[in-house]
Amino acid sequence: MAALLCADVFFREVFQYSLPWAQKLSLHLMILSGCLGVSLASSAGGHLRPELGDMILPKLIQPAVTAFREFCIASFCGFYFYIAFMYVQQSKDFGDANVITGVPMWVVQAIFPTVFFVMAIKHVIYATMPSMRPVSRGVH
Repeated sequence: MAALLCADVFFREVFQYSLPWAQKLSLHLMILSGCLGVSLASSAGGHLRPELGDMILPKLIQPAVTAFREFCIASFCGFYFYIAFMYVQQSKDFGDANVITGVPMWVVQAIFPTVFFVMAIKHVIYATMPSMRPVSRGVH
């Protein structure tokens, strides 16, 4: 991403010629890396989560609370998978494409339902198989 942007600035300043696709491609790569980063943070237990129940509720019910929390996260991700999937489908039906690169927008947008689907499945697994759940690092 940074190399593309630096190349664009270099060509613009030295040769008075811009790489019109460099900024859009960098943006697409940034979206991709951001979405993959969210999924990786979730896999590593580094995502944000409410920790108040960990301190207040009795240790005896912690496994049930943790499973409930994981199902809530899975439901959230499942809902946003559906919304993102419908949005991508609509972009595909309308034939939306990036004006500069010519890339169909649904190709770029497909990362959103993919990431939400993978995260939903992971959190269902974490809820049903606690041994698979990563140790949460939380935010302190």
